[in-house]
Amino acid sequence: MSLGLSLELYSHILTATITILFLIGIYILHLLGDRKSVVIELKSLICSVILFALESLVILVPLIDLLRKDIATPGSILWDNYDYSPLKLVKLSLKNSIGMGSENIGIILLLLTFIGIFFWERYLLT
Repeated sequence: MSLGLSLELYSHILTATITILFLIGIYILHLLGDRKSVVIELKSLICSVILFALESLVILVPLIDLLRKDIATPGSILWDNYDYSPLKLVKLSLKNSIGMGSENIGIILLLLTFIGIFFWERYLLT
C-alpha cells in the first residue's frame, strides 16, 4: 500500500492527500470495530507510514524546499474585474458566447444544474 501511495504522490499530490485522509477514516472505523489485534495493526501502520515517507522523499524534499520560498501570486485587483453574479452567469450561459468578458458554464452544464435542482427538490419533498 505504501508503494501505491508513493506512486500516486508522484503523479498527483492532491489525489494522494485525499486518498490518505480517506484511508485514515476507514482505518479508524476498522480499529473501532475490530479491537482484537490493535497493537499488531498499529505496528504495521507505523511501518507502512515510515516506508511511505522514505519512498516519497524524492518528491517531498523539493516540494518542502519550494514552499519555503516566496511564490508570486496574482493580486486581488485581477479578480475585481469580473462580476460573477449568478444572474449574469446564467445570461451569459444562455447566450453561449465565448470571450474574455463573457464567462459562462455552457448550456449543457446549465441544464444539468437546473435538472439537478429539480430532482433535489423532488427528493426532499418525498
